[in-house]
Amino acid sequence: TSKAITMGDLLQNLLEDVQLTRRLFQEDRITEAYFLLQNIERFTQELHPELQSVIERELNKEDDIATLRMEGLRNANLLALFEDGDTWNDWTAGAGTNQDVVVGIHKEETGGQYYFKVEGRVHCDLLHVLAAVLENELYKFWMPLCTSSKSIAAMSSYRRIVQTKIDFALIQKETLFVGHGDILPDGGVLVTINPTTPAEEAKHLTAAQIATLPAADSRLDISGGFLFYEEREDAAGVSIHAAAAEYEAHNERLLTTRNVNHSANTGKVLRRK
Repeated sequence: TSKAITMGDLLQNLLEDVQLTRRLFQEDRITEAYFLLQNIERFTQELHPELQSVIERELNKEDDIATLRMEGLRNANLLALFEDGDTWNDWTAGAGTNQDVVVGIHKEETGGQYYFKVEGRVHCDLLHVLAAVLENELYKFWMPLCTSSKSIAAMSSYRRIVQTKIDFALIQKETLFVGHGDILPDGGVLVTINPTTPAEEAKHLTAAQIATLPAADSRLDISGGFLFYEEREDAAGVSIHAAAAEYEAHNERLLTTRNVNHSANTGKVLRRK
């Protein structure tokens, strides 16, 4: 016979998940922390109002959860854009020596923004790919139009402020962005690129560095990311927060199964209890 679950047990499980969410966020595992936060908030809505208030007070006692909501939503939207095959138009196909690269273009209905997606295989180990991304000074050898790059501040173990020069035909622009490497629950790696904010620059750069930053009119704001998966048959990853517990949110698994013949960016992430 199974032991009956009390409201106290449920509350304790949820409070433990809140602490786990914070720890994942501190470890820069933004997307996984965001998925867990969504589970907590979805389940909390079904509890008695008094229990809801306890969880909400725990979530709101520090500013980190508000930051997680913003960054996690941004990552989730980026993943959705990667996996959405309906709004992309093939710009060119069959490029490259191995004939397995497809470039897609997506235009926003409002705002006039364009997004580009390059989808294909990189014929080396995932570790080697990530090492190339981590070596910021080498971007000029593989990033289109980039003539120089350097890391000017380490915000955390997996988050850096990077400065690059982009050389167009008639004008040169500089970019200043935050690069972040995020290990996903299903074993993939999401590397995000977003323009720095004034608050980030003030917090992580010295006064001397800020004085030498390019003027706003000579900067180029870029955002986006890289989504990497190792291609292997029947690959499955399990979120580290999939510990044994009795309620639905805590038992949710994030699994992915990818066919070795499919591109790494097109697999669907399945949620399974």
